[in-house]
Amino acid sequence: MIKRLFRKWRLRSTYASTIVRWIVFAVAMGLLCGVIGTAFDLTLELASHQFAHHRWLIFLLPVAGVLIVWLYKLGRVKKDNGSDMIVHSVREDLKVPYAVAPLVFVGTTLTQLCGGSSGREGAALQMGGAVGTFCGRMLHLKEKNTNILAMCGMAALFSAVFGTPVTASVFAIEMISVGTVYYMAFFPCLLSSIIAYLIAIACGVVPAAQKMAAVVIPELSLLTLGKVLLLGAVFALLSVLFVASVHKAEHLAAHYLENPYLRVVAGGCAVILLTVAVWLFTDGFAYNGAGMEGVIAAVAGEATPWDCLLKIVFTAFTLGFGFKGGKIVPGFFIGATFGCVLAGWLGLPPSFGAALGLVALFSGMTNCPLASLILGIELFGGAGVLYYTIMAAMLYMLSGYYSFYSGREAAYSKLQEEYIHHSRVGTGRRIK
Repeated sequence: MIKRLFRKWRLRSTYASTIVRWIVFAVAMGLLCGVIGTAFDLTLELASHQFAHHRWLIFLLPVAGVLIVWLYKLGRVKKDNGSDMIVHSVREDLKVPYAVAPLVFVGTTLTQLCGGSSGREGAALQMGGAVGTFCGRMLHLKEKNTNILAMCGMAALFSAVFGTPVTASVFAIEMISVGTVYYMAFFPCLLSSIIAYLIAIACGVVPAAQKMAAVVIPELSLLTLGKVLLLGAVFALLSVLFVASVHKAEHLAAHYLENPYLRVVAGGCAVILLTVAVWLFTDGFAYNGAGMEGVIAAVAGEATPWDCLLKIVFTAFTLGFGFKGGKIVPGFFIGATFGCVLAGWLGLPPSFGAALGLVALFSGMTNCPLASLILGIELFGGAGVLYYTIMAAMLYMLSGYYSFYSGREAAYSKLQEEYIHHSRVGTGRRIK
């Protein structure tokens, strides 16, 4: 009897000490990454503001690219594969170079300052994972605990930059592996993301949800459901096209331009030519930068049929040729603008189509349906939760094994109840 009580006491004390320890770690990561994320967001806002008022900066894009490549060589980061580096570190206990976080910060800022088409949320994930890994190693934590700290950092920085704390926490634990979720990390990730979100709000960062117009949600009917399913099928094709285009650009650039300096200069020159061509025809710069303004306009019902295709081309030449930044907001732009136009053609509210397109592309290009569903709710409210759920589920299944996070494993098949344990998800190929 005494031994049984002693075992129960030890079990409860272990639970208590573990919870307290992770509360302390999560709060610390939230504070640290909240400050870094806020600084990152405000810096990128300043860079975007400078480009908006000094369009001639586009002609410095090749120079910025050369500087980025030189800095990565100086920091001894030989192979930078974006957030995949963090995914590999969590799954396989690989060490992330200390210089990754500041290099991503500077590289993304230079890219957006000179008009490259890249986002900030993917860069925030990479920075947060690098910061969490660094802190875990400095504290001499076990590898598994360091990995959870890395996920806390990813969630916190994403939350600080984009203002969606629940999405950030779910995304951080869902993106490590396709088909499995690290639930143990959910509570510390959520706590870190909330702390970082509060810091960003206190420092004047405006959450993305506050920038969005109200979405008109149609009444549920068989006709509306049929149109939504049709939209989902088309969004799946668009998601695959976006992912495949960027991957193909990376492959072709590396194959024909082995020298990274020549590669980034060629990409910068291509973006300059594209920018000049668009300016001559439209007198605008809608496809430079992250594209959040285009997302906001699409949710308000303003988009053109060619917006999504041009954003794919701009992003492929920017990120595929060696510039830095994320792919998430460009994906939002592509899904929202196309959804706005296609919904109008189908007799649905354009704002509704834009919201569905944003959720759908996020699910398709990340293979994270739960985070995509929650993102729709956090950005547009819960009135359309049924439709967001359909989009997230459809795109997870129909986008196949295409994803921007090619370092992940697919634990279960998308099409049947089967344990497959396939690796290198991202290019559409499944390798046993």
